[in-house]
Amino acid sequence: MRPDLFGYIAATSPAPGVVPAQDNYMEHVGSIRKDQFRMSEPYLPYLLMIAGGTADTMVWDFPEQYHKLFERNQTDHIWISVPGGGHDGGVGAPLFYNFIRALFKA
Repeated sequence: MRPDLFGYIAATSPAPGVVPAQDNYMEHVGSIRKDQFRMSEPYLPYLLMIAGGTADTMVWDFPEQYHKLFERNQTDHIWISVPGGGHDGGVGAPLFYNFIRALFKA
């Protein structure tokens, strides 16, 4: 909620816990409801990008769930799904490569 400090956001393999959810180990109560998972004026960043790997056994499909919640709640963002990507640099590298290109309009 500080667009004066953070105008560009990149999340690589974000973990569960922001919204209520259940993973293989526990139930996450979440800090906001699923219908509150959005960004809108005046807090909308210039760029919001999320990436997740399809073979991530650490956070499973939570990055994609966040992507779908942003879509459902009409928050503009860019989603990168890395086929076969795990919870490692194989997901972070394409995210940050594209994030930096978008920052500098390369």
